[in-house]
Amino acid sequence: MKFFTRLFFVSVLFLTTTAVFANGNLPTTVVHIGPGSDLKTEVADLVAAGGGTLILEEGTWIVPAGMIPVTVPIRILGAGAGSTVLESGIDRAFPLFDVQANFSLEGLTFNDWDEPVVQSLGATLEWLEIRGCHFSNVSHYVITTHKTQGSIHLRADNIHRFVLEDALFTNCHAALKLRAHKYLRNVTIRNNQVDGVVVAGFLVGVNGPNYQPYQTDYVITGNTVKNVIGPQGNTNEIYAIQVLGSQAVIADNLVQTVKNDTPNSSSFGIYTKMTDSIIRDNTVLDVAGAGIQVKGRSPNTANNGDNLGYGNRVTHNLIQGPHASNGLISFGIALNCSDTTLSDNMISEVDRGIYLHFDGTNNLIENNKISHFRASGIQIDQMAKGLTIRHNRIFAHQGSGGKGIYFNAFCANEGLCMMVNVLVEGNHIEAMNDQVGVYFNASQSDPVPIRNMTVRNNVIRDATYGIGFFNDGTYENVVIADNTIQATVPIQRLDRVDSYRIHGNDNGAAKIRGSFPIAGGGGAVLSETVDHGAIMTPSVEQVKVTLIGDPADVATVSATVQSVGSASFQVVLNQAPLNDMVAFWEIQPDEKVIDNNQ
Repeated sequence: MKFFTRLFFVSVLFLTTTAVFANGNLPTTVVHIGPGSDLKTEVADLVAAGGGTLILEEGTWIVPAGMIPVTVPIRILGAGAGSTVLESGIDRAFPLFDVQANFSLEGLTFNDWDEPVVQSLGATLEWLEIRGCHFSNVSHYVITTHKTQGSIHLRADNIHRFVLEDALFTNCHAALKLRAHKYLRNVTIRNNQVDGVVVAGFLVGVNGPNYQPYQTDYVITGNTVKNVIGPQGNTNEIYAIQVLGSQAVIADNLVQTVKNDTPNSSSFGIYTKMTDSIIRDNTVLDVAGAGIQVKGRSPNTANNGDNLGYGNRVTHNLIQGPHASNGLISFGIALNCSDTTLSDNMISEVDRGIYLHFDGTNNLIENNKISHFRASGIQIDQMAKGLTIRHNRIFAHQGSGGKGIYFNAFCANEGLCMMVNVLVEGNHIEAMNDQVGVYFNASQSDPVPIRNMTVRNNVIRDATYGIGFFNDGTYENVVIADNTIQATVPIQRLDRVDSYRIHGNDNGAAKIRGSFPIAGGGGAVLSETVDHGAIMTPSVEQVKVTLIGDPADVATVSATVQSVGSASFQVVLNQAPLNDMVAFWEIQPDEKVIDNNQ
């Protein structure tokens, strides 16, 4: 039933509500309808009148079959979520609203819809705004046979302003899928709650190199996305929040419990392909994949925009567990872009804390706290140029085979792995559970995969190896300076480094000692050879042998360093000792400059 008679009252109501709405170009017609009205017919009449505001009174509406086209600007206003309820009386084969013009929903509840509530394909919209709505049991599809849909499914040509705020999504296939073929800008997604979806909370932006300049200015803040759980048989990636574009702010969101019940299927808390964007102050808990994944965008068609992103900042996020499940590895923050800063994040109970993979240039990783990790605190794989890792605290490793900071340039194909001009400075790597503090792993290739590395002013404690060079790779131009190392082997396999400079390192632990027995007659030559990573250069001053109760005429004692990592202690008996004796050897911490770059 329509109420055109109270024209003065309606006009006042319209002016009041549109002052808040502030869309600027909504027609002035306002229509009130009750639950007995046919929503499809009422919208069609408002479209014929040129658009306006449709006010739905409190009550439950059973909406008949058929899609409702919106071809002129329309606002639909309810009495509030839970008060104005729209339900589908049958299984719908089409979305409820097919939006081809500016459109708004506010204060409505939508229950039990088999298709999206709002769909927009191929349109140009100046604005589309949804506020204070509740979507429940929307768009249930079999994942393997249908493409991803959402309660709100948009793939317009252009959207110049989009707002989604104060909405609630429960038990839906996906909350929002927001795409545009060209312009997508001025996007606000704020203070929404998502609890129980199959594929995604929010999907924003389009992947690909041709969209980046046109998809910009996103604010995604204050949202809660919980229980994103992919079903058995789903092999697609699932996301709590996925954002593709530039100049975005993703802040103060809570993401909790994201996992795929199918083995070897990826899950992401916050997944981005962006430039010049900020991810800050988010809490990400219990994501069985990557808590935060930051990938690059590029206008380079050859790589489809997957690499060479730049200018992002990821800061003050809290990321916690779990360790790997379903055959995958869990990450705190995974990074695949350039000119990006990761700072002041707290990461715990994952397999790899921070993971930089392939083609990163001029990235900064600083002031992060990473604890209770199983594999590596910070891991750099394949390629990194101009990377700085400084002032991070990495501690409380769990499990076996752990690395505090791990550089992995071990590639089967020459030239695919390259780490150059890297600074590791001022980090504290502690409680490593007898594993490795800083771990270098390189293949034999030309050019040398790891070179121009500086490791200085770090503290490494409770490790088997402080700094180690592993496998059969080669390294060059390595500076190891002014570190404090408490490890069984402070520096391991330095002989694999083509050129290096070591100075001012404090091995931290007690001096390394051993002994061997002295017995025999005059002329006997007794010796002991020791291999140890603390022996870093042919230097007699670094090692010594003493005899307990040594009469001067019993023996001549000498010590030499045969090669890097190997010392030989020798005792020549002048006469038989009065009693069997013991020779004690000792390796002193190295405190001088060692330079083989001659």
